[in-house]
Amino acid sequence: MISNTPKSNSARTAGVKTMAAFALAAAAAIASGPAAALDDAKADIERLRARQIQNQVELKILEAEQKRRIHDAERRQFNAEQRRRALTPPPRLEVPIFKAN
Repeated sequence: MISNTPKSNSARTAGVKTMAAFALAAAAAIASGPAAALDDAKADIERLRARQIQNQVELKILEAEQKRRIHDAERRQFNAEQRRRALTPPPRLEVPIFKAN
């Protein structure tokens, strides 16, 4: 319901104070605009730098895991070959036996 009664002085004062606060905040935002933009840019650069470092670390970890897998496969193959050699009996030498008459 809309009232046609005039606003009281306290209501006008509160409205003026609110408008003054908004104006002051807008002026502060305009005045600190370039500095705030510079701070935002610096923060963006720091985030990008941190992300690049994280990507490099992840890449090094993946490369190390790949090297470890290759080494493990080579070690398993070597161990299997050593086991086969150990379990295979030596070849028999066919030496002719001469009977003495």
